Amino acid sequence: MVLTYLSSRTDLDQSRIGMFGQGSGGTTALLAASVDSRIKAINILDPRGNWPEWMAKSTLIPEDKRPDDTTPQSLDKVAALDPTRVLPQLTLPVQVQDTLSEKHRRFARIASSP
Repeated sequence: MVLTYLSSRTDLDQSRIGMFGQGSGGTTALLAASVDSRIKAINILDPRGNWPEWMAKSTLIPEDKRPDDTTPQSLDKVAALDPTRVLPQLTLPVQVQDTLSEKHRRFARIASSP
């Protein structure tokens, strides 16, 4: 919706539309850029994407739903949303800022800026 609005504006340079996101918003920006060519660059801070671990521990998933959401079949459905799978496929400029622990440094290692 926001991108559609921005693309309707004649006072903006459509070739310079970028997106920033932090945490799950960083993952959202990454995924959005992978499917919408109107996004020309992204800047993401601490993207999240270890869905099996998140789903196993998140308080956002009700305990009675957790057994269904952590089955191998359910986890296979969200595997495609893992930022480490999507990021290497992007051809637009990407800046990844990783301020989390060393355990999460994998994002910084695979980030590229064409």
